[in-house]
Amino acid sequence: MPSDHRPEIDQLRTLVESLRERVEELERDERQREVDREVEREQLRESREMLRLVMDHIPQGIYWKDRSSVYRGCNRFFADMAGLDDPDEVLGKTDEDLPWSRWAERYRQLDREVTLSDGPEVGHEGPYIRADGSEGWLRTTKVPLHDSQGRVVAILGVDEDFTERRRHEEALRSLVEVTFSTDGEDFFRALVRRLAEALQVRYAFLGEVRRNDAGRVHTVALWSDGGFVDNITYALDGSPCSQVVGKTACAFTEGVRDRFPKDVMLNELGVESYLGAPLMDSANRPIGLLVAMGTEPLAGTEMAISILNVFSARAAAELERKRIDAALREARDQLERRVRERTADLAAAHQDLKSLLYIVSHDLRAPLINVKGFAGELRSGCQEVLKLIEGGEKALEDAARRRLMGLLGSDIPEALSFIDTSIDRINHFMNTLLRLSQQGQRSLSMELVDTTSLVKELFASLAYQLEQRSARVHVAELPPVVGDRISLEQIFGNLLSNAVLYLDPDRPGEIEVRGETSRDLVTYHVRDNGCGIPKEDLPKVFAPFRRGRRLEVEGEGMGLAYVQALVRRHGGRIWCESEPGVGSTFSFALSAHLQPDDLRSTTEIWTS
Repeated sequence: MPSDHRPEIDQLRTLVESLRERVEELERDERQREVDREVEREQLRESREMLRLVMDHIPQGIYWKDRSSVYRGCNRFFADMAGLDDPDEVLGKTDEDLPWSRWAERYRQLDREVTLSDGPEVGHEGPYIRADGSEGWLRTTKVPLHDSQGRVVAILGVDEDFTERRRHEEALRSLVEVTFSTDGEDFFRALVRRLAEALQVRYAFLGEVRRNDAGRVHTVALWSDGGFVDNITYALDGSPCSQVVGKTACAFTEGVRDRFPKDVMLNELGVESYLGAPLMDSANRPIGLLVAMGTEPLAGTEMAISILNVFSARAAAELERKRIDAALREARDQLERRVRERTADLAAAHQDLKSLLYIVSHDLRAPLINVKGFAGELRSGCQEVLKLIEGGEKALEDAARRRLMGLLGSDIPEALSFIDTSIDRINHFMNTLLRLSQQGQRSLSMELVDTTSLVKELFASLAYQLEQRSARVHVAELPPVVGDRISLEQIFGNLLSNAVLYLDPDRPGEIEVRGETSRDLVTYHVRDNGCGIPKEDLPKVFAPFRRGRRLEVEGEGMGLAYVQALVRRHGGRIWCESEPGVGSTFSFALSAHLQPDDLRSTTEIWTS
C-alpha cells in the first residue's frame, strides 16, 4: 500500500503557511499604514486649521498671488479690509475687483518688481480705499515664494492699516506747526481747524468757562463746515458739554441728538457724534473745553480721543497763558492808571500848594502890616513918653500931661488891641492849616458804601434848616461806591450844608442829589436853586479861606477845600457849575477801581 507522506508535500505545506503568514503580516502592515495615513491626514487638517486660525488672528492683512497678480488666498483680516464676507471669495480676483481699484496698477507694478528682482519690498507706504469707502493708509511688505527648483511661483503680501497712527502723527505735526506759527486768537482758530481736519469732522470749537458765568460756555474759536463763524455763548444745561466741563473726556459715537434733545444746536447742525475734552488750569480748575462734532457715526474712537487729548492739553496751556496775560495787563493798566492819578494829584497838589501859599501870604500880609504899623506907633509913643519924663516936673505942663494921658490911655492901648487882633488872625490861619494837614494824614479805610442811605441820613439831620427855608429835596437811587465812609460823610455833608445855607430866601428851596456809574468813575451831583456863584468867583470856589458873598453865613471858608482834598484822595475830582439867581450844581467823581479793605494814606496836604 503506497504511503501518502511525501517530503514535497510537507515543503509545500510549509511554504503555503509561510505565504499565509506573510500575507497576514502585509495586511497588518497595510492596515497600520492606513491608520498612520489617517493620523497624518488628521494632523495635516489640524495644522491647516491652526494655520488658518493663526492667520485670521494676525492684525494684518495676509494674502498670496500668482505671478499674474491673481489672488490665490488671504486671511480673514485681509478679507475684511477688502469688504469680503469670506476669505475664499478672494480666489481668482485681482486688485481691479477690490475697493482700491484706482491704485490697482500701482500694486501690480510692485508685484512685478518683487518677481523680477526676486527680492522683498519692505515697508512700502501708500493710500488705499477702505471697504466703507473712506481713504486710509497701508504699509505693505511683499516677498517672492519659490518652488522646489527655486523659481518664483507666487507672491506673499502683508498689509498693515496704519491710518489711525498716521492721523495721530499728522495731528501731532499739525499741533507743532500751530504752536510755532501762531499765537493769541489766531492760535485757537488754527487749533480747532486742525482738530477738525485730524478727526475728519465738520464742526470743532474751543469754549471758555468764566468764573463769574460758570453755567455757560463762551466760544473762543468756532469751526463750522469748512470755515470759521462768529463766536457764540450757550448754556451748559441740557448739552453734552455738561458731561465734559470740569470732568473727563467724553465720547458719543452716534445718536447724540437723541441723548440731548434739549440742545437745539445739535439738531440745527445735524450732529450725530460728539467728542469733548475738559480744559483745566495748572491748579486743576476748569477753564473750558475742546469739542469736535460730526454728522456721521464716529469710527476709531480710541484714536480720536487720543488725538483730542493731545490737542486739549495744548489748548488748556494756551488758554491759561491767555488768562494770565490778561490779568497781568489788567494789573499793569491799573498800575498805570494809579500812576497817572497820582501824577495828576501831585500836579494838582502842587498847584493847590502854590495857591495856598499865595492865599496865606496875601491874607497874612494885612495883619502883619498892622502889627508892623502899630508897633511903629508904639515905638513913637514910647519915645514921646520918654521925652516928657526926661523934661522933669516943670516940663509936665497941662498940654504935656494931656498928651501923655492920651498916649497911655488911648493910642498905645488901641495899637496893642490892633496887634492882638492881628496876632489872633495869624493864629487862626495857623490852626486852620494844622487841621487841614491833620486831615491829609488820616488813613482812609475803604468799604462798599450805600450812598443813597448815607445822603438820606444827612438830609434827616438837616430837617430843621430845610423846614425853615421851605426846601424840598429829591434823592435819586445813587450808585454805591467803595470809599472811606467818614470821608464820604464829610464830602456829602459839606455839599448838602452849603446847598441849604445858600438857598434864596425869596423862593422855595429845591435840592436834588443824583449819580451815575461809568467804566472808571462813580459820579455824584448835588444841585440847588440857591443864590448861585458869580462867574468870576468860580475858579476860587475850592480855594481855602474863601467864603461866599453872603456875609451872614458863618464859617472859615475851608469846607470846600476839605471836600476837594478828600475827593482827590479817592482818586477823583470835583467841579462846580453855577449861575447867579438860578442855582449851583456841585459834582464829584470818585475812582471806580478802589478795593474794599484798601488803606490809602498820605502825609502831604492835598495829595491822594
